[in-house]
Amino acid sequence: MKLLVFSSTGRTGRHVLEQGIRRGHQITAFTRRPEALAGLEGLAGVIQGDALDLADLRKAVPGHDAVITIVSPPNLGPTTVISQPTLNLVAWYPRTAWE
Repeated sequence: MKLLVFSSTGRTGRHVLEQGIRRGHQITAFTRRPEALAGLEGLAGVIQGDALDLADLRKAVPGHDAVITIVSPPNLGPTTVISQPTLNLVAWYPRTAWE
């Protein structure tokens, strides 16, 4: 399965990448900080981008069977760090896929 993983450089994201690779999936990491993935073997690719930017998502998502999002806010204050990437994915997703 071709998987795209958002927020792949944190502790949980790195774990998801490693587990996906171990299980034989083609994993592409989507991150603002690709340098944080140095040394991780077996990735199908790394895409530098920001999940808050719809244009970045439009370039990254096509060609993948599923998207895994592991987005968390930097603190406990009000934020759109979790909701905006989800809204971007729903806005991008082709309408014909729902029918």
